[in-house]
Amino acid sequence: MAIKIPWKAVYLAIAASVYLRPQYTILDSPTATFIVLSLAVTSFRIIYALVLYPRFLTPIKHIPTPPTWSWLTGNTSSYLIESPFEEMTEWAHKVPNNGLIRYYIVGNLERVLLTSPKALSELLVTKVYEFPKPQMVRQSLARVTGKHGVLLVEGDEHK
Repeated sequence: MAIKIPWKAVYLAIAASVYLRPQYTILDSPTATFIVLSLAVTSFRIIYALVLYPRFLTPIKHIPTPPTWSWLTGNTSSYLIESPFEEMTEWAHKVPNNGLIRYYIVGNLERVLLTSPKALSELLVTKVYEFPKPQMVRQSLARVTGKHGVLLVEGDEHK
């Protein structure tokens, strides 16, 4: 599980510390101190999102990944946020896997590709309650099926 850091609170804490502790300002300038500390935090956020989390901290790092990877496009060759269907087919045949392949799209957004009927069965039938639908999928389906449609009901409400 990713660590949820309240970034707005971090920036607010920087502003408060600069205001409340003026003796620690850089070059006797609260504005310069706030800018420098904010840039440091923002740099850490970028390094965390692009390097630390996808390579070392993701809970699904044990799932095989395609060998090619780019800072900009992830494992895909497109700069668009779309499903790379041709590449997925190639990965399913060439990347050794046990029914799952982990890949990244633009912006280092992590995705999991199901490559076997057994994996699909576990997701949709056997362990359906362990895999809730992402919020974006729920919102998209709710427009078509309604908020309480068969495709969207989960947990005790579904039972």
